This record gives sequence, C-alpha cells and structure tokens, in this order.
Amino acid sequence: MLAPMRPPRRPSPSRCLAVLGLLLLTQCSGPVVPILPPLTISAPDMDGLVRIDGDAEPDALVFGYNEARLAGVIATADAAGRYQLTLGADAGDEISVWQRVGTQEGPPRIVTVPAP
Repeated sequence: MLAPMRPPRRPSPSRCLAVLGLLLLTQCSGPVVPILPPLTISAPDMDGLVRIDGDAEPDALVFGYNEARLAGVIATADAAGRYQLTLGADAGDEISVWQRVGTQEGPPRIVTVPAP
C-alpha cells in the first residue's frame, strides 16, 4: 500500500530572505567599474556637434548617448585612460557618458550641453 502524500513543505520566510540575500551578495561581489571622473563638454559648434573630453580606465570603451536625438557614439580610451567623443547635440540636451571594462559597466554620468 502506498503511503499518503503530504502537501509540499513551504520554505520559511526567513529562509527565503537568506537565499535572496545570498543571491544579491554574489551578484554584487564582482569587480566594480568606477564612476567617470569629471569631464568637459563643449557648446555645440556650427555643425551641431559637441566634444566631450575626459578620463576613464585605460583601454575602456566609453559610450556617449543623447536621448533627445536618439544617437550615440563609442570610443576607446587610450593607455592613459584619455578619451574624446564627438556627438550631435543642442544646448540643454543631457548626454549620458559611461565606461565598460571587459564585461563590467560603470554607471552613467549625465552632463548637460552648455549654451554657446
């Protein structure tokens, strides 16, 4: 004769929180790409282009994105970490700039395009 089936046991809330905490900890324990240091951005030139100069991690990919124009650019920082981006923008547009080193991305830095 078969033994009667018991309903599945539900894990306790404290066990669920412990597992969730462990998952979050393992996801956050990898290398972190730092926030970009201050950068400079020019006013738009006659062609509507701005130049962004700054420093990143050496050989990092540096991204610039202008949501107002739905346009972006990617450059590679040199061995000293210097980069330069040229992107179409108008005065007042907000440009997101961030870096990627390997598979790790840093948070974006938002800069506003100055008026000429």
